[in-house]
Amino acid sequence: MVKSDSIIDNFGSTEDGVTGYRIVKKNKAEPFVFPESLIILRENGDKEYREYQEIYITKIMKEGELTGLPLFNYKIGDLAKVVDGEVMNIIRIKDVISLAGAKLHIDQVMDIVHRYPFLVDFVIIYHPLSPGNPKPKAIIKVGYVGEKPSGIEDEIRELIYEANNPVRYEVEEAKSSELVVEAVPAEKVREGLPQKPGKTKRIFTVGKDL
Repeated sequence: MVKSDSIIDNFGSTEDGVTGYRIVKKNKAEPFVFPESLIILRENGDKEYREYQEIYITKIMKEGELTGLPLFNYKIGDLAKVVDGEVMNIIRIKDVISLAGAKLHIDQVMDIVHRYPFLVDFVIIYHPLSPGNPKPKAIIKVGYVGEKPSGIEDEIRELIYEANNPVRYEVEEAKSSELVVEAVPAEKVREGLPQKPGKTKRIFTVGKDL
């Protein structure tokens, strides 16, 4: 049983179950496990992410299950970081937003937020580049329990800059995009945001989701 101070990070799912998952605890994330899936890792040609590999995953069908096209057995762009033979992190191509010339991956934000035991949830409100919006904007809402920690918004923003220099450049130097961090009580993080049962959505795009 997973304790309440942990979250389960799912990677892919079918009607028959989850293809892979990891448990994220305070200050630590366990490796991904793929109990009923076959994964293939291939070299990644992107120099910016040399330590990552392309990941392909196929759900293993059980006897009696309906057969069909395997899940994720084609290139979708997801990248996996492997440490000592274990998949420790996965950059999901769908879980990324563009801030001008920089990409902010949700896994980077998740890694930072879950370093703090008093932060239990977060979402990103994304204002993409459009004819009516010349400057893309990301509002990261983090949910805290107890008293609001002093200076937590600036601290999280600096950690994001430390992990992602292109984002820092686009926001602070080029002034081509905006990054806002808001700390709110945990129960307010998802207030007014559309939710689907069984889904943990974290990126909400203005003009699409909102």
